[in-house]
Amino acid sequence: QETPKAILAGNKIFLSFEVEESPNKNLYFQLLNMDLSPYGSATALADPATSKQGFDMVYGNDGYIYYAYSENYDIVVNKISSSGVEQWSTPIVTNPADDIIKSIYPSPGSGCFIIYESDPAGEPSHIYVLAVDGNGQAISGWPVSISNSSGGQYYESSVLTEYGIFITFRDNSSGNYDVYGQYVVFNGNLIFGSSGQDIASGSYSQQASSVAYNQNIDEVFVCYETSSGDETDIHCKEIQLSNQSISAPVIISENPFNQENPYVYWSGGSYLIAWEDAR
Repeated sequence: QETPKAILAGNKIFLSFEVEESPNKNLYFQLLNMDLSPYGSATALADPATSKQGFDMVYGNDGYIYYAYSENYDIVVNKISSSGVEQWSTPIVTNPADDIIKSIYPSPGSGCFIIYESDPAGEPSHIYVLAVDGNGQAISGWPVSISNSSGGQYYESSVLTEYGIFITFRDNSSGNYDVYGQYVVFNGNLIFGSSGQDIASGSYSQQASSVAYNQNIDEVFVCYETSSGDETDIHCKEIQLSNQSISAPVIISENPFNQENPYVYWSGGSYLIAWEDAR
């Protein structure tokens, strides 16, 4: 079993993982009681005849689990009850491009939002957000592309806010990677315009961003790797969602050698930031 993920689903824990089968890996889930004892048996969600390119799941505001996975480079969404009974399963993204699920969030009522990367052959990669209703149908007007820039966009991080989803991604339109952000509100509007907001750019690559949301002041905090050409350091910026203002860089670490892959978490009173360090 590999790549486990777990979420709290009502009074149970929903655990999913990959299993080596033939000819491909398959996806399973197992419900657990709060004392970690199994509730029922592990159940297959897909078929080993197809290849899988990732999965994610979320507990919806309607009390159901929404589970999205990439299968043969298309995307399937399942709706599962908190007792483990599948309600429906539907292919929700089917096109010639390679579509890879990146994240999933609950809709305010029933249904979910999925974020995926779409990579057409011979063209730059782009990121889309798709709203799916509680019956497994794509909602009219979706998906929305979070950037129309000429280069490729590659998903890095995202967070649910009171009014939508804030997404960070790296973009290579300038010739190297820059960190961008986009705020997709629940009605599909793009708050940072059609190309997104440049958060960190420069002569060298900025990337590996992570984002957290402070609901007390409606702010996101984005941390990222910044390169001087010789080594990488960790900087962060505050973004006020109400007026889209962006702070000057907050220097977290500029110690010798490389600092990489930051992760930021909002505790309710402060930000916790962790990273890899080669000191």
